[in-house]
Formats: sequence, C-alpha cells, structure tokens
Amino acid sequence: MGGAPYSVPGMTCDDGNPNTVNDILDGNCLCGGCWFIGGAPGTPCDDGDPLTVNDVIGALGYCQGSINHLSGQVFLDLDGDGLFNGADLPIANRVVQAAPGQNYAVTDASGNFFIQPAAPGFYTLTPASGTLDVPSQVFPAIDLTVPGTGSTGNGLAMDPVSLDMDLSVRVMAGPPRPGFINYVNVIGKNEGVLPTSGTMTFTFDAQQTLVEQWPVGAVAGNTITWTLPTLQPGEVYDTYVQVRTGQAVPLGTVLAYTSTVATTPADAVPANDTYATGPTVVGSFDPNAMQVEPATLTMADLAAGRPVTYTVRFQNTGTFAAENVRIADALPSGLKQSSFEFVASSHPCQAQIANGLLQFRFDGIMLPDSTSDEPNSHGWIIFRMRPQPFLTPGASVTNSAGIYFDLNDPVNTWATFAIDLVTGVPRSGTSQVKVWPNPARDRVNVAVPGRGPTGIQVSLIDVNGRTVLEITGRGDGFSIPVSGLRDGLYTLRIGKGRTALHARFVKGD
Repeated sequence: MGGAPYSVPGMTCDDGNPNTVNDILDGNCLCGGCWFIGGAPGTPCDDGDPLTVNDVIGALGYCQGSINHLSGQVFLDLDGDGLFNGADLPIANRVVQAAPGQNYAVTDASGNFFIQPAAPGFYTLTPASGTLDVPSQVFPAIDLTVPGTGSTGNGLAMDPVSLDMDLSVRVMAGPPRPGFINYVNVIGKNEGVLPTSGTMTFTFDAQQTLVEQWPVGAVAGNTITWTLPTLQPGEVYDTYVQVRTGQAVPLGTVLAYTSTVATTPADAVPANDTYATGPTVVGSFDPNAMQVEPATLTMADLAAGRPVTYTVRFQNTGTFAAENVRIADALPSGLKQSSFEFVASSHPCQAQIANGLLQFRFDGIMLPDSTSDEPNSHGWIIFRMRPQPFLTPGASVTNSAGIYFDLNDPVNTWATFAIDLVTGVPRSGTSQVKVWPNPARDRVNVAVPGRGPTGIQVSLIDVNGRTVLEITGRGDGFSIPVSGLRDGLYTLRIGKGRTALHARFVKGD
C-alpha cells in the first residue's frame, strides 16, 4: 500500500501570487511568500507611506523609506543625576508626547518609547507626570528638520515627589448577554515610585456565575482575590475573567462590578484603590467595539470640563496571528482634540493626532487568533477627551473608529454620547419606567410596571420639544421602532397630564 503525500512547514510551495517570491509553508501549513517589488536594489520606489522619504528597493526586493523618528527611555531618577544608572528604575506604560503636534507613544516594560512625528521640524519630548513623579526638566528641542532623520537614546528623567507606594485598579467589561459569557479585564497598576506588591479583588454581580479566570485567584462566592507580584513603577497586572449572565436576567439590567487593591501599609493615594462600574445587559455583542461613558452629560458637566472615556476593544477572530493592529479614529468636531489623555492599553502602542485623525498603532503586537489562544486574542485601548464647551442641550456626538488587522479591511465601530436636555418636560415618574437598550439603534423597549392590558398614549419628543412619534402602548411592556430617527437625545412621555410618566434615551450607538 503506497504512502499518502504530506507536507511540513518550511517546504517550498506556490501561493499563486506572481508578485511574491520564496513561497513556503508556514507553521499553520499555509503557503505564502515575500512581496517582491521588482527592480535592482537601490532603485527609487514608493512604499505607500506618506511619512517616509528616499524610498528605494532593498536587497531583498522590499521598498523601504526613511522616516523622522524619536526614541529613548523614561526612568525614575532616584539619584538625581539625570542619567539612567545605579538604582534608577524604568517606567512602563508612560505616555510621551513630541510637540508641536499631538504625537504620542507609550513606553514598554523597559521604559523605551518610539515616536514617528507627522512632519519634519523641531520637537520637544515631554513625558506625562505620574501620581508621585514629575519630569526633571523641560527637555531641549530636537532638530528633525531634515526629512528622514531621527534622534535616539533620549533619556527622560522623572523626579520622585515622594518615595511612596500607589496601586490603582480599573475594570473593563464587555457587554453582558442573558445566557452568554462576557469578558472582564481587572487591571492593577503601580502608579507609585517604589516596587510594590499587594492584593487585588474583583466582585462580580450575583446574577452571574464564574466560568474562567486567568491568572487564577482565590474564589469566595462571587469575589476573586489575586495576590499581586511585585510590580515595577508603571507595570500593569492584567487579569482576564469570563462570567456568564443568567438566562432570566432582563435586558436593560445594570450589573454591579467592584474591584479594589490594597497594600501593607496602605498606599499614598487611596482615591484610586477602588473602581466600580455597572455594565448593562444587552441582546447582542461585538468583540470589536467602542464604548463611551458617561453616555449622557449635563450642562454642568460640560462647564466643569468633565471628560468622556472611550474604550475600544478588539479581538483577532481570524485563523492566524495578527502582526500589526491599527485603530483609526476620525475625531468628531464635538471633541476637543488638545484634551486627549491616554489612560491604558493592553499592549505598548504609539498614538498620534494629525488632521483630526487619532491613530493607535500596535506594531509587532503578534495578536494570536481566538481559535489557538482565546484569552490572549483580545486587546484594548482606553483614552479620555473633553467635549467642546460650545455644545448645547440635546446635542449628541458620535465618534467612529476603524480597527485594522494587518492589511485586512477595517472593522468599523462607533459610540455616541449626548448632552442632557433641560426643558419644561416634567421629570417626575422616571423611576417607574425602564427603557433599554440605552443608547438604542433600531428599537427601544419600554417597561411600565402595573399598567395592565389597557392601551396608553406614548409620545416621543425630540430635543426641540417636538413630538416626532405617537403610538399606543399596551401591557406592561412594549417596543418602539427608532431606526428612522436622527441620532440624539429623546424623551418618552407615557400618558397625559400630571400623571404622565417620563423617561429619556439616546438614539445612536
């Protein structure tokens, strides 16, 4: 009996693309080759990147150009000499800005950063202050006026304000669904200037059950406790939890999540030791999505400059690791671009705002696919921005972003917040009405306990006080189609006169 043919990684093959060379089978037995531009090495070409200059074909047939760049290290200068030596400590996950312009980078575990400014010029590097450290000086401007030049080895020293510990905690949760699993990241971070350990807890809602956690912590009821390893300044401890929502939990239910961190002795900044959030139970879920909170701001919030916090989640649901991930966020005019504040990310990245486009670049992330490594197939970025002060009551701001995995088409997502409307519409009775989902895209569900089967008039009022829709609601609950409405804030009036009930929701995402 003859043997069957077989293939192993590394064998030559033909991927069918005439523009590639050296085609071989990779570790997943997929055939692929190196993209070949053609022409002799040194021949001028165009690598497709508008930021590069002097593009030429390299020795292996690749088209490559030179780009302006800045790199260096952020460190805690414990001896005050301005140099990284002795007992000095690198600072991870610290934002560095190259100004003018909004060019940002986030340091890696060794405190290293790399920035590609949008254009040639003179640039000043500024590391963000921590809760217990500040830049040691205003660092001198760096000459990058010649296109394609770079500056390396820039040491950015940070002086400690006090030699204290500070742990912080944050919870990032995907939307829960009845009967399904949702993913939660509980993130501890050393915000202080000393290597620090401690404990971190996460208490999930009693209407959910624990499915999986990584790393494994001690479980007591619906609380998980992790013993934190010694974290260096800026280092993050990222946990991954899967919880399942009960099938009988109604849509629109707000679940309760709370997380805490503790050190011995207590750290110097107790305000960031506890984090509470309340994800809303919904009917659908996208692993690549943007969220914003709060979804509604008051005019007082606007006057006080309260920021909105965006979370962009992404997951590689393909069949092979993603080498690079890029998020492109076309910032709306309702956000103040200069107010950008980086909060945290799952992996080191670069961030840049140029011509109204905010981009996060996770170069070399090698994000595994969900089939081969589900827990590590997820990534995320959290940032804050302040709404423009000129927004008026009832205005809504939709922010849209595209998530790019390597050279694939983008996965598009968006999120909307609104400015609360203060009008003569009564606000009484809102506690008796439940509206979900909120924000809503296609339909909004309304529950009015105790109404019974008798029909009742329901009016939908826009931000200008105009009635845009009237229906007759029957029973304790009913659904209203809203797909044809413009995005924004709406008021539901249920009934007439002084006994009418009212509720508000945002049309959008």
